[in-house]
Amino acid sequence: MRALYDILAVPVFCIMMAAGTAMVSCSRYDMPGGGPVAGQTGGTEGYGDTLRLVDIGLSVYWADRNVGADNPYAAGDYVGSEGMDMTSLSNLRNHVTRSTERNYWIIPSWEHVQELYDHCTFEEMYAGDGMTKVMRVTGPNGNCIYLPLAGQSYLGDKAYVNSVGFYIYQGPGSMSGKWRFYSGTRESYSTICSSPIRPIAYKSEKVAWEDYFGKVPAAEEAVDLGLSVKWAPWNIGADKPERYGGFYGWGDPTGKLHSEDPGDYPLTGAPGTVIFTDLAMAKWGTNWHTPTRGQMEELIDKCTWEWTQVTGTHGYRVTGPNGNSIFLPAGGYREGESRRWLENAGWYWTKTREDSLFGMRYFSLLFTDDNTSMSDNSDQWLGKSIRPVYYEQTYN
Repeated sequence: MRALYDILAVPVFCIMMAAGTAMVSCSRYDMPGGGPVAGQTGGTEGYGDTLRLVDIGLSVYWADRNVGADNPYAAGDYVGSEGMDMTSLSNLRNHVTRSTERNYWIIPSWEHVQELYDHCTFEEMYAGDGMTKVMRVTGPNGNCIYLPLAGQSYLGDKAYVNSVGFYIYQGPGSMSGKWRFYSGTRESYSTICSSPIRPIAYKSEKVAWEDYFGKVPAAEEAVDLGLSVKWAPWNIGADKPERYGGFYGWGDPTGKLHSEDPGDYPLTGAPGTVIFTDLAMAKWGTNWHTPTRGQMEELIDKCTWEWTQVTGTHGYRVTGPNGNSIFLPAGGYREGESRRWLENAGWYWTKTREDSLFGMRYFSLLFTDDNTSMSDNSDQWLGKSIRPVYYEQTYN
């Protein structure tokens, strides 16, 4: 793992992993433009020639298999000439349309892959033949899809099959990009090799994830670690411990600000105290609060921290003095629209800020696989995770 200084000094752009197919307990119905939809209830038999639209509870449908594949576990077409990272997307888009004989299938964008990564659970496994390794991706609605670890191709030679998944996404402008995943690691990647495509299709009604702030835990789900407060079992914007949830600016009560202008963010509350614009209280109710600096330091000092994986997601299992534990996923942070250090580090806001000779400082937890500490920087517009704490008594 990289040194803490390197993580702070050299941002690396990581990207979410995309998903494959899940055709277990699915039903079908026609969508405008033709093409069956899977992912509800009922049974299915065979796959045929037409890719299926799979609803896993996100803003878009995902295909049940790769372009050119005849089943969910096959690699399909390795597309793009060698050096395709510098190739216009138009040829790749035309290939998808020709291969599927449907004009609604498109190459996923960066944002679609991030949405998949943030709101789904990932598990590496073997397909039914016991020989093909895939990643099972389960969405918020419980439906799942499978993405083969199909490797990549160069001059007809396959490499990293059953080891790494390489897939294409729509990059900025007219360029394509790739992302890869393996053994719990997901990141952007530059390669001259050809790779598969897992397409998506738009829904008529999109899920607005900026309006989703996760499942609110019941009072009895708050975890007692033997500390001064109980802790939420998952982050704001998530519904399971291993899902990253959202990435929010400090003191943003809407949870929607992505601006890099500090003047767009609230500055309520006296220095040295806590913010009043608390996203946890605003979205989860007055029993839930963003933790204070003192509460976060208590979590660091009085608990045992073990770097581990839960359903393919890296992070820390934090065990309290009484033996109970929570899991904090390593979601990195968001800078504007870019994601940094996904799966390698975690940044979690507290609601404490202090004035200093160098300006206002905003405190957060920062961890890597070998370091856990408090960070105080002036960049309140950075999007970070929030893990709320629970108070038995409500506060306004």
